[in-house]
Amino acid sequence: MLLKLFVTAVVIGLVWLMVSRRRQESLASPSPELLTGQKLLRKYMLTIALGLVLVSGMAVGAWHWFSQQQVVLVTIQSPTEGAVREYQVRKADIDGNRITTVDGLQIRFSTEDRVTISSVEHR
Repeated sequence: MLLKLFVTAVVIGLVWLMVSRRRQESLASPSPELLTGQKLLRKYMLTIALGLVLVSGMAVGAWHWFSQQQVVLVTIQSPTEGAVREYQVRKADIDGNRITTVDGLQIRFSTEDRVTISSVEHR
């Protein structure tokens, strides 16, 4: 969560710098001058950096979402009953001592139950 706040602050700061530089440039020189080489690179470097930050943030967000949508096999073994139950659950739906299956069934288990999480493919 702190990383999201930091990235948001960086993006806001970069946009503010970009807008203020453009405002200063427009007030300083009424006639546009020809940009070559280094000047052109400096002018667009902030825009390129901002674009890279946005694209990398979107890529990390998409990877995290895709990872949380992966279906895993949750095996719960109760020590009192001795029965073994298996459920297919999305990673995002595993929360402490509660899971929600792909079918929508909500299951709570105790701290004494043995819980094993494995991928569905390796079964």
